[in-house]
Amino acid sequence: MRRIGRRKDERGLTLLETLVALMIMTMVTTIIYSFVLMAMSIYKRVTIETTMRNQGDLLFSRIVTELGDAIYVEQADTTQRSIRFVKPSADPKQYIAWYEMRFDGGQIRVDPIMPSGPPKVFALAPAFEISSGKLIAEGHHHVVIDLEYRPVGATSPVLNIRSRIPVGRGE
Repeated sequence: MRRIGRRKDERGLTLLETLVALMIMTMVTTIIYSFVLMAMSIYKRVTIETTMRNQGDLLFSRIVTELGDAIYVEQADTTQRSIRFVKPSADPKQYIAWYEMRFDGGQIRVDPIMPSGPPKVFALAPAFEISSGKLIAEGHHHVVIDLEYRPVGATSPVLNIRSRIPVGRGE
């Protein structure tokens, strides 16, 4: 017997077409997911480095401001972690004031020697630490700062502050 009037219905997708579409969609989704993860990783790293640079700039500007009025500097110890400097005194009864700036356990301390007074402490935000540092008096009119800092408990990224600051007349 012949079937009359019945036509084969070819609408829809075959199993093979469905599997190919699923594979292509899976590949595209995997690629997009890997790009998103990579972008988030880069964003996090750039954010940390930017925050570190801002912290370093702040610390450096505080050191430069402290040494801005200095008229004389000398090395305070042989470990290159401490300098002494002289500034005009704020006290009208005393002409000059002596200070000692030293790298002390992840922070920079400025202690007044004469006249005595409260120390100033320059440190990074709690999320960062100064891992090594040198304060070197070059002659009596320049200070070389060499600090290395990083996030607390991490080995990278590591940023450095290296600069030569003129003191007084800067001869």
